[in-house]
Amino acid sequence: MKEKAEICLSKGKLKDALTAYEEIGRHIVKDARVPLRIGDIHKRLGDSRAAVDSYRLAADIFARQGFIVKAIAVCKMILDTDPSQDDVQRRLAWLYSKRGLGTEESGAAKKPETSRRPSLKVGEEKLPRTPLFSDFRRGELIDMVRKVQYHILSPGAFVFHEGAPGDSIYVISSGMVEIIGSTGEGDEMVLATLKEGDFFGEFGFFAHSRRRSAVRATVVTGLLEIRKGDLNEIIKRHPRVSRVLVDFYKERVVDRLMAFSPVFRPLTQEDRRAILDRLTIDRFAAGTNVVNEAERGDKMYLIKSGRVYVWTENKGEGRVILAELEDGDFFGEIALTTARPRIATVTAITDTEVVTFSEPMVRGVVKKYPGTKKVLQQVMKDRIGDILRVKDLPLAGSLV
Repeated sequence: MKEKAEICLSKGKLKDALTAYEEIGRHIVKDARVPLRIGDIHKRLGDSRAAVDSYRLAADIFARQGFIVKAIAVCKMILDTDPSQDDVQRRLAWLYSKRGLGTEESGAAKKPETSRRPSLKVGEEKLPRTPLFSDFRRGELIDMVRKVQYHILSPGAFVFHEGAPGDSIYVISSGMVEIIGSTGEGDEMVLATLKEGDFFGEFGFFAHSRRRSAVRATVVTGLLEIRKGDLNEIIKRHPRVSRVLVDFYKERVVDRLMAFSPVFRPLTQEDRRAILDRLTIDRFAAGTNVVNEAERGDKMYLIKSGRVYVWTENKGEGRVILAELEDGDFFGEIALTTARPRIATVTAITDTEVVTFSEPMVRGVVKKYPGTKKVLQQVMKDRIGDILRVKDLPLAGSLV
Protein backbone atom coordinates (compact mmCIF):
# COMPACT_ATOMS: atom_id res chain seq x y z
CA MET A 1 0.00 0.00 0.00
CA LYS A 2 2.87 2.36 0.84
CA GLU A 3 4.54 1.56 -2.46
CA LYS A 4 1.30 2.27 -4.30
CA ALA A 5 0.86 5.56 -2.43
CA GLU A 6 4.39 6.70 -3.25
CA ILE A 7 4.00 5.79 -6.92
CA CYS A 8 0.78 7.82 -7.12
CA LEU A 9 2.50 10.71 -5.37
CA SER A 10 5.49 10.63 -7.71
CA LYS A 11 3.13 10.73 -10.71
CA GLY A 12 1.21 13.69 -9.29
CA LYS A 13 -1.94 11.66 -8.64
CA LEU A 14 -2.54 13.40 -5.34
CA LYS A 15 -6.09 12.21 -4.67
CA ASP A 16 -5.15 8.58 -5.31
CA ALA A 17 -2.11 8.98 -3.06
CA LEU A 18 -4.29 10.54 -0.38
CA THR A 19 -6.78 7.66 -0.51
CA ALA A 20 -3.93 5.15 -0.19
CA TYR A 21 -2.32 6.94 2.76
CA GLU A 22 -5.65 7.32 4.55
CA GLU A 23 -6.13 3.56 4.24
CA ILE A 24 -2.64 3.03 5.67
CA GLY A 25 -3.48 5.40 8.53
CA ARG A 26 -6.45 3.26 9.55
CA HIS A 27 -4.10 0.33 10.18
CA ILE A 28 -0.96 2.11 11.43
CA VAL A 29 -1.93 4.62 14.10
CA LYS A 30 1.41 5.15 15.86
CA ASP A 31 3.57 6.12 12.89
CA ALA A 32 3.62 9.94 12.73
CA ARG A 33 5.03 9.84 9.21
CA VAL A 34 1.64 8.72 7.86
CA PRO A 35 -0.44 11.74 9.03
CA LEU A 36 2.55 13.93 8.18
CA ARG A 37 2.45 12.71 4.60
CA ILE A 38 -1.35 13.07 4.51
CA GLY A 39 -0.98 16.66 5.69
CA ASP A 40 1.56 17.38 2.94
CA ILE A 41 -0.86 16.04 0.32
CA HIS A 42 -3.78 18.06 1.68
CA LYS A 43 -1.60 21.16 1.59
CA ARG A 44 -0.66 20.52 -2.04
CA LEU A 45 -4.36 20.07 -2.81
CA GLY A 46 -5.06 23.46 -1.24
CA ASP A 47 -7.04 22.13 1.75
CA SER A 48 -5.29 23.96 4.60
CA ARG A 49 -7.81 22.94 7.26
CA ALA A 50 -7.39 19.22 6.53
CA ALA A 51 -3.61 19.68 6.33
CA VAL A 52 -3.54 21.29 9.79
CA ASP A 53 -5.68 18.47 11.25
CA SER A 54 -3.23 15.87 9.94
CA TYR A 55 -0.18 17.85 11.04
CA ARG A 56 -1.67 18.17 14.54
CA LEU A 57 -2.04 14.40 14.78
CA ALA A 58 1.56 13.93 13.61
CA ALA A 59 2.82 16.46 16.18
CA ASP A 60 0.83 14.68 18.93
CA ILE A 61 2.36 11.31 18.06
CA PHE A 62 5.89 12.70 17.87
CA ALA A 63 5.49 14.45 21.24
CA ARG A 64 4.01 11.39 22.94
CA GLN A 65 6.87 9.25 21.66
CA GLY A 66 9.47 11.74 22.92
CA PHE A 67 10.56 13.06 19.51
CA ILE A 68 10.34 16.69 20.59
CA VAL A 69 12.54 18.05 17.79
CA LYS A 70 10.28 16.47 15.16
CA ALA A 71 7.18 17.64 17.03
CA ILE A 72 8.45 21.24 17.08
CA ALA A 73 9.22 21.06 13.36
CA VAL A 74 5.64 19.94 12.64
CA CYS A 75 4.32 22.74 14.87
CA LYS A 76 6.21 25.25 12.73
CA MET A 77 4.68 23.64 9.62
CA ILE A 78 1.20 24.05 11.15
CA LEU A 79 1.83 27.73 11.87
CA ASP A 80 3.24 28.22 8.38
CA THR A 81 0.05 26.69 6.96
CA ASP A 82 -2.32 28.56 9.31
CA PRO A 83 -0.81 31.23 11.63
CA SER A 84 -4.01 31.31 13.71
CA GLN A 85 -3.24 27.84 15.12
CA ASP A 86 -1.04 29.22 17.92
CA ASP A 87 -2.59 26.90 20.54
CA VAL A 88 -0.56 24.06 19.04
CA GLN A 89 2.52 25.27 20.94
CA ARG A 90 0.78 24.94 24.30
CA ARG A 91 -0.56 21.53 23.42
CA LEU A 92 2.91 20.36 22.41
CA ALA A 93 4.41 21.52 25.72
CA TRP A 94 1.57 19.86 27.65
CA LEU A 95 1.95 16.55 25.83
CA TYR A 96 5.72 16.59 26.22
CA SER A 97 5.63 17.22 29.97
CA LYS A 98 2.91 14.56 30.44
CA ARG A 99 5.35 12.04 29.04
CA GLY A 100 7.77 12.74 31.89
CA LEU A 101 9.98 14.95 29.73
CA GLY A 102 10.71 18.55 30.44
CA THR A 103 9.88 19.94 33.91
CA GLU A 104 6.57 21.13 35.27
CA GLU A 105 5.76 24.73 36.12
CA SER A 106 4.93 25.51 39.71
CA GLY A 107 1.19 25.13 40.23
CA ALA A 108 -1.28 23.06 38.30
CA ALA A 109 -1.39 23.45 34.54
CA LYS A 110 -4.56 23.31 32.53
CA LYS A 111 -4.93 20.93 29.67
CA PRO A 112 -5.02 22.84 26.37
CA GLU A 113 -7.57 22.36 23.67
CA THR A 114 -7.50 19.00 21.95
CA SER A 115 -7.02 18.66 18.23
CA ARG A 116 -9.95 17.90 15.95
CA ARG A 117 -8.50 14.50 15.12
CA PRO A 118 -8.57 11.52 17.53
CA SER A 119 -5.56 11.34 19.83
CA LEU A 120 -3.67 8.54 21.51
CA LYS A 121 -3.86 7.66 25.19
CA VAL A 122 -1.07 9.27 27.18
CA GLY A 123 1.27 6.60 28.51
CA GLU A 124 3.08 6.69 31.81
CA GLU A 125 6.57 5.51 30.86
CA LYS A 126 9.35 8.06 30.63
CA LEU A 127 11.32 8.40 27.41
CA PRO A 128 14.97 9.34 26.79
CA ARG A 129 15.74 13.03 27.27
CA THR A 130 16.59 15.41 24.43
CA PRO A 131 19.51 17.78 25.14
CA LEU A 132 18.40 21.34 25.93
CA PHE A 133 14.66 20.83 25.31
CA SER A 134 14.14 18.32 28.14
CA ASP A 135 15.38 20.84 30.68
CA PHE A 136 12.83 23.54 29.80
CA ARG A 137 9.77 24.04 31.95
CA ARG A 138 6.44 24.16 30.18
CA GLY A 139 6.22 27.96 29.80
CA GLU A 140 9.86 28.13 28.70
CA LEU A 141 9.28 25.43 26.11
CA ILE A 142 6.24 27.29 24.75
CA ASP A 143 8.33 30.44 24.29
CA MET A 144 11.11 28.39 22.67
CA VAL A 145 8.69 26.83 20.17
CA ARG A 146 7.40 30.30 19.31
CA LYS A 147 10.89 31.67 18.71
CA VAL A 148 12.62 28.75 17.01
CA GLN A 149 12.99 29.00 13.23
CA TYR A 150 12.27 26.08 10.89
CA HIS A 151 14.12 25.68 7.60
CA ILE A 152 13.97 23.13 4.79
CA LEU A 153 17.17 22.87 2.74
CA SER A 154 17.60 21.28 -0.67
CA PRO A 155 20.51 18.87 -1.26
CA GLY A 156 23.72 20.86 -1.66
CA ALA A 157 22.40 23.98 0.10
CA PHE A 158 24.68 25.49 2.76
CA VAL A 159 23.45 26.16 6.28
CA PHE A 160 26.40 28.52 6.75
CA HIS A 161 29.91 29.05 5.42
CA GLU A 162 33.24 29.18 7.21
CA GLY A 163 33.74 32.63 8.74
CA ALA A 164 30.02 33.35 9.21
CA PRO A 165 28.91 34.73 12.60
CA GLY A 166 28.26 31.99 15.16
CA ASP A 167 24.96 33.34 16.44
CA SER A 168 22.71 30.26 16.12
CA ILE A 169 22.46 26.67 17.29
CA TYR A 170 20.91 24.12 14.91
CA VAL A 171 19.31 20.71 15.39
CA ILE A 172 18.39 18.37 12.55
CA SER A 173 14.74 17.36 12.55
CA SER A 174 15.06 15.28 9.37
CA GLY A 175 17.69 14.60 6.74
CA MET A 176 21.47 14.85 6.94
CA VAL A 177 24.28 17.44 6.74
CA GLU A 178 28.05 17.31 6.38
CA ILE A 179 30.65 19.44 8.16
CA ILE A 180 33.14 20.81 5.64
CA GLY A 181 36.66 22.09 6.28
CA SER A 182 39.52 23.19 4.06
CA THR A 183 42.84 21.46 3.51
CA GLY A 184 46.11 23.38 3.47
CA GLU A 185 45.82 23.51 -0.32
CA GLY A 186 42.36 25.05 -0.14
CA ASP A 187 40.53 21.87 -1.14
CA GLU A 188 37.25 20.85 0.45
CA MET A 189 37.26 18.08 3.07
CA VAL A 190 34.28 16.43 4.80
CA LEU A 191 35.06 16.37 8.54
CA ALA A 192 31.87 14.71 9.79
CA THR A 193 28.34 13.71 8.81
CA LEU A 194 25.42 14.54 11.11
CA LYS A 195 21.97 12.97 11.06
CA GLU A 196 18.51 13.44 12.50
CA GLY A 197 18.56 14.61 16.12
CA ASP A 198 22.13 15.93 16.03
CA PHE A 199 22.99 19.46 17.17
CA PHE A 200 25.65 21.65 15.58
CA GLY A 201 26.88 25.24 15.74
CA GLU A 202 27.15 25.32 19.54
CA PHE A 203 30.92 25.98 19.64
CA GLY A 204 30.69 29.27 17.78
CA PHE A 205 27.45 30.14 19.56
CA PHE A 206 28.87 29.92 23.08
CA ALA A 207 32.31 31.28 22.18
CA HIS A 208 30.79 34.33 20.42
CA SER A 209 33.09 33.53 17.50
CA ARG A 210 32.83 32.96 13.77
CA ARG A 211 32.26 29.59 12.16
CA ARG A 212 35.39 27.49 11.75
CA SER A 213 33.83 25.23 9.13
CA ALA A 214 30.93 25.13 6.69
CA VAL A 215 27.80 22.96 6.90
CA ARG A 216 25.92 21.65 3.86
CA ALA A 217 22.79 19.53 3.43
CA THR A 218 23.36 16.23 1.63
CA VAL A 219 19.64 15.39 1.20
CA VAL A 220 16.41 17.32 1.72
CA THR A 221 16.89 18.41 5.34
CA GLY A 222 14.70 20.02 7.99
CA LEU A 223 16.46 22.19 10.59
CA LEU A 224 15.45 23.99 13.74
CA GLU A 225 17.45 27.18 14.31
CA ILE A 226 17.76 28.72 17.78
CA ARG A 227 19.01 32.30 17.48
CA LYS A 228 21.01 34.04 20.18
CA GLY A 229 18.83 37.15 20.10
CA ASP A 230 15.68 35.06 20.58
CA LEU A 231 17.25 33.17 23.48
CA ASN A 232 18.17 36.45 25.14
CA GLU A 233 14.52 37.53 24.92
CA ILE A 234 13.42 34.23 26.48
CA ILE A 235 15.96 34.67 29.30
CA LYS A 236 14.50 38.10 30.10
CA ARG A 237 11.11 36.46 30.70
CA HIS A 238 12.50 33.24 32.17
CA PRO A 239 15.87 33.90 33.92
CA ARG A 240 16.21 30.21 34.78
CA VAL A 241 16.86 29.48 31.09
CA SER A 242 20.37 30.90 31.49
CA ARG A 243 21.16 27.98 33.82
CA VAL A 244 19.66 25.57 31.30
CA LEU A 245 22.04 26.96 28.68
CA VAL A 246 25.02 26.54 31.00
CA ASP A 247 24.10 22.89 31.50
CA PHE A 248 23.66 22.47 27.75
CA TYR A 249 27.09 24.06 27.20
CA LYS A 250 28.69 21.64 29.65
CA GLU A 251 26.93 18.68 28.08
CA ARG A 252 27.57 19.59 24.46
CA VAL A 253 30.85 21.53 24.48
CA VAL A 254 32.87 20.93 27.65
CA ASP A 255 32.23 17.19 27.63
CA ARG A 256 33.42 16.96 24.02
CA LEU A 257 36.53 19.04 24.72
CA MET A 258 37.33 16.86 27.71
CA ALA A 259 36.87 13.73 25.59
CA PHE A 260 39.54 14.98 23.16
CA SER A 261 41.88 16.47 25.77
CA PRO A 262 44.99 14.32 26.50
CA VAL A 263 44.42 14.94 30.22
CA PHE A 264 40.78 13.82 30.35
CA ARG A 265 40.66 11.38 27.42
CA PRO A 266 41.13 8.23 29.58
CA LEU A 267 38.04 9.06 31.67
CA THR A 268 34.83 7.13 31.22
CA GLN A 269 31.72 9.08 30.22
CA GLU A 270 30.36 8.56 33.74
CA ASP A 271 33.48 10.09 35.32
CA ARG A 272 33.37 13.04 32.93
CA ARG A 273 29.71 13.53 33.82
CA ALA A 274 30.57 13.60 37.54
CA ILE A 275 33.11 16.37 36.86
CA LEU A 276 30.70 18.34 34.64
CA ASP A 277 28.17 18.50 37.47
CA ARG A 278 30.74 20.26 39.69
CA LEU A 279 32.14 22.77 37.19
CA THR A 280 31.57 26.51 37.58
CA ILE A 281 31.79 29.35 35.05
CA ASP A 282 33.64 32.56 35.92
CA ARG A 283 33.89 35.83 34.01
CA PHE A 284 36.82 38.24 33.66
CA ALA A 285 36.72 41.68 32.07
CA ALA A 286 39.29 42.62 29.42
CA GLY A 287 42.58 43.59 31.09
CA THR A 288 41.90 41.55 34.23
CA ASN A 289 44.37 38.91 35.39
CA VAL A 290 42.84 35.46 35.59
CA VAL A 291 45.87 34.09 37.45
CA ASN A 292 49.00 35.80 38.74
CA GLU A 293 52.58 34.58 38.66
CA ALA A 294 53.90 33.31 42.02
CA GLU A 295 50.44 32.85 43.58
CA ARG A 296 49.25 29.45 44.76
CA GLY A 297 47.42 27.59 42.00
CA ASP A 298 44.35 25.68 43.14
CA LYS A 299 42.33 25.83 39.91
CA MET A 300 42.70 25.08 36.22
CA TYR A 301 40.63 26.65 33.46
CA LEU A 302 39.03 25.98 30.10
CA ILE A 303 38.25 29.06 28.02
CA LYS A 304 34.54 29.16 27.16
CA SER A 305 34.70 32.41 25.20
CA GLY A 306 37.21 35.21 24.72
CA ARG A 307 41.00 35.36 24.46
CA VAL A 308 43.82 35.58 26.99
CA TYR A 309 47.59 35.91 26.82
CA VAL A 310 50.18 34.17 28.99
CA TRP A 311 53.18 36.26 30.03
CA THR A 312 56.10 36.56 32.40
CA GLU A 313 58.82 39.07 33.27
CA ASN A 314 62.36 38.94 31.87
CA LYS A 315 64.93 41.12 33.59
CA GLY A 316 66.35 42.40 30.31
CA GLU A 317 63.22 42.54 28.15
CA GLY A 318 60.43 43.24 30.62
CA ARG A 319 57.08 41.59 29.88
CA VAL A 320 57.38 38.66 27.46
CA ILE A 321 54.24 37.10 25.96
CA LEU A 322 54.53 33.31 25.90
CA ALA A 323 51.23 32.36 24.27
CA GLU A 324 47.79 33.56 23.25
CA LEU A 325 44.90 31.23 24.06
CA GLU A 326 41.26 31.19 22.94
CA ASP A 327 38.04 29.21 23.36
CA GLY A 328 38.72 25.52 23.87
CA ASP A 329 42.21 25.97 25.39
CA PHE A 330 43.16 24.80 28.90
CA PHE A 331 45.55 26.59 31.26
CA GLY A 332 46.54 26.56 34.95
CA GLU A 333 47.13 22.81 35.22
CA ILE A 334 50.83 23.09 36.11
CA ALA A 335 50.48 24.85 39.45
CA LEU A 336 47.40 22.81 40.31
CA THR A 337 49.00 19.40 39.77
CA THR A 338 52.47 20.21 41.18
CA ALA A 339 51.36 22.25 44.21
CA ARG A 340 53.92 24.87 43.08
CA PRO A 341 53.24 28.61 42.68
CA ARG A 342 52.02 29.90 39.30
CA ILE A 343 54.89 30.23 36.84
CA ALA A 344 53.21 32.86 34.63
CA THR A 345 50.42 35.43 34.59
CA VAL A 346 47.33 35.03 32.39
CA THR A 347 45.49 38.21 31.39
CA ALA A 348 42.17 38.54 29.54
CA ILE A 349 42.57 40.27 26.17
CA THR A 350 38.80 40.47 25.71
CA ASP A 351 35.91 39.91 28.09
CA THR A 352 36.40 36.24 28.86
CA GLU A 353 34.37 33.38 30.32
CA VAL A 354 36.18 30.35 31.72
CA VAL A 355 35.08 26.96 33.00
CA THR A 356 36.80 26.40 36.34
CA PHE A 357 38.13 23.03 37.50
CA SER A 358 38.87 22.80 41.22
CA GLU A 359 41.89 21.11 42.75
CA PRO A 360 39.96 18.11 44.17
CA MET A 361 38.49 17.37 40.71
CA VAL A 362 41.85 17.18 38.93
CA ARG A 363 43.68 15.40 41.72
CA GLY A 364 40.88 12.83 41.76
CA VAL A 365 41.40 12.22 38.04
CA VAL A 366 45.17 11.77 38.46
CA LYS A 367 44.64 9.37 41.35
CA LYS A 368 42.08 7.22 39.51
CA TYR A 369 43.83 7.37 36.13
CA PRO A 370 47.62 7.23 36.73
CA GLY A 371 48.31 7.53 32.99
CA THR A 372 47.16 11.15 33.04
CA LYS A 373 50.11 11.98 35.30
CA LYS A 374 52.56 11.29 32.45
CA VAL A 375 50.55 13.55 30.13
CA LEU A 376 50.61 16.37 32.68
CA GLN A 377 54.32 15.89 33.28
CA GLN A 378 55.02 16.30 29.56
CA VAL A 379 52.81 19.42 29.39
CA MET A 380 54.61 20.84 32.41
CA LYS A 381 58.02 20.05 30.97
CA ASP A 382 57.23 21.82 27.69
CA ARG A 383 55.67 24.90 29.26
CA ILE A 384 58.11 25.29 32.13
CA GLY A 385 61.00 24.83 29.72
CA ASP A 386 59.74 27.75 27.59
CA ILE A 387 59.38 29.98 30.64
CA LEU A 388 62.79 29.13 32.04
CA ARG A 389 64.38 29.94 28.67
CA VAL A 390 62.65 33.32 28.69
CA LYS A 391 63.92 33.97 32.20
CA ASP A 392 67.44 32.73 31.28
CA LEU A 393 67.28 30.11 34.05
CA PRO A 394 68.70 26.56 33.79
CA LEU A 395 66.20 23.79 33.14
CA ALA A 396 68.13 21.12 35.07
CA GLY A 397 66.92 20.81 38.64
CA SER A 398 64.09 23.34 38.18
CA LEU A 399 61.41 20.66 37.87
CA VAL A 400 62.38 18.88 41.04
